[in-house]
Amino acid sequence: MFKELTDKGDQLVYDLSSMFSRSMSINQAEKGYNKDKIQVPQINLALLCSADMGLPTMIRSLPGSVKDIKTLYHSINELDIGGKILILDRGFFSEGAIKFLGGKETSYVLPAKRNSHYYDTRIHLNEYFSYHTRLT
Repeated sequence: MFKELTDKGDQLVYDLSSMFSRSMSINQAEKGYNKDKIQVPQINLALLCSADMGLPTMIRSLPGSVKDIKTLYHSINELDIGGKILILDRGFFSEGAIKFLGGKETSYVLPAKRNSHYYDTRIHLNEYFSYHTRLT
């Protein structure tokens, strides 16, 4: 079902969420980094969603100790996203992610962090840039 949804969408959004659990019976609940800096076992949930249709195209749970960027590598390697546009948030920005995504047959939107050296590069726009039918 998810493969068919992936094939229909041209723009895919990838994000990661964490759930905390103190249950002793959940094997994937492991201590890992989270934005709240809470040191309890957690489970990471990776979600790939079609921006065109607003439907999920992949949902997977991962151990809480797996770093955000590693979840991206594993998830994208399992999918055929050639010719798609992958949209990520700033939390996935790294030189490794740029190299990894550059080696794929897909376009991507990956916001740079505020202190990135990429801001030093001037870009000359010869056309207007629009997003969601708005001039940006």
